[in-house]
Amino acid sequence: MLTTELIRIWKGMGHRPSKSEWEASDAEFSYTTYKERFGGWKNACKSAFEVLGIDSEPIETPLAKDSRNDGSSITLKPDQTRNIPFRLSI
Repeated sequence: MLTTELIRIWKGMGHRPSKSEWEASDAEFSYTTYKERFGGWKNACKSAFEVLGIDSEPIETPLAKDSRNDGSSITLKPDQTRNIPFRLSI
């Protein structure tokens, strides 16, 4: 039930919600509930991925504008990404 609600809000926003976005949403459960139940917000998000059968969060990467594209972004699947240290991804 908690992960279902997290997925609903996430899909509605189009990205993983921050604490302030979560608290401003119409979520049925509080941010604190997720932190306490899953031992942290990132763990709650990982649990949502497991429910969906996804290994990790897809990463949206902006493209440099050149003659081949319009400067929009692409979404990379987990197997197309490389690990970035957590402290650099915040």
